[in-house]
Amino acid sequence: LLQILRLLYDGIEGRTNYSQMYILLTILLLFSQDEVFNENIQKISISYQPWFTERLLKSVSLGGLTYLVLIRVIQFNLSSHRDVYFHNNCLATMANLGNSIQDIHPYVAQRLVNLFDIVAKRYQKLREKAQQQGEDENVSNLNMENFIIQYSDAVAIYGDLVCLVLEIINSVLIRRLNSNPELIYSLLHKKDLFTHFQLHPRFAELIANIDNVISYFHARISEANLKSPSAEEISELIETAARTWPPGRLKEFPDLKFQYEEELESQEFFCPYVWALIYRHTWIYWDENKTHILNDYIIVSNI
Repeated sequence: LLQILRLLYDGIEGRTNYSQMYILLTILLLFSQDEVFNENIQKISISYQPWFTERLLKSVSLGGLTYLVLIRVIQFNLSSHRDVYFHNNCLATMANLGNSIQDIHPYVAQRLVNLFDIVAKRYQKLREKAQQQGEDENVSNLNMENFIIQYSDAVAIYGDLVCLVLEIINSVLIRRLNSNPELIYSLLHKKDLFTHFQLHPRFAELIANIDNVISYFHARISEANLKSPSAEEISELIETAARTWPPGRLKEFPDLKFQYEEELESQEFFCPYVWALIYRHTWIYWDENKTHILNDYIIVSNI
């Protein structure tokens, strides 16, 4: 798994071909369908990895490192490549892992909340542009929401991203709140991010759960009446309050479970890629005049 994560980490900046990235993301999604695998990688502690240059992490769970790499892939993809397959696969894997996350690292929690911030801001900007277009075309208020969705594929894509990130956060809070105080800390620190979506019909229930958590723990911190509390003091208050968190306070949602679905005629991608690997990494002699492997290899290399 570490080798896969390293290849993804380096590959998203273009150091490897995209064919390999597709394969690696598919493998990760297949791994994440196994609940035992998901539980186990949360328990394995990983020491400093020199290839991970975003931040010096002396120790993080293998599951946490997986989250960090996938979030990096999503952010690079949204800013540069804009490949829907990339962020869909990444978020699907993160969703599968979300049911098992425990003792989330502070940096992982920050990056997850920041990911919501990024996709939410882009979604809002796209909606505003679509709404302005609708007003210019005299679309009625009743039909404005449908117009916004239909106006741009980008609005729909970012709406799906916002919804899925909120579902991932909800999954952790509903099932593992007591063992993830650092996520609560990050939500409190960025609580204003969620106010814009409180009345949004698609996100209202998901936001309501997060607001519920923020309100509960904010009240516990306020009751402590500390003057200029430090980050350590706030963390201690959150951990203490989490032990008395009343069960059933949050609305339950179905478990997030995604499976890899093979597309029709997927062999058109996988077969040339596999043959290209054989051609590049074996000592088998290939007569270029009698085979078409080089043509396939050129196609795969340019993806």
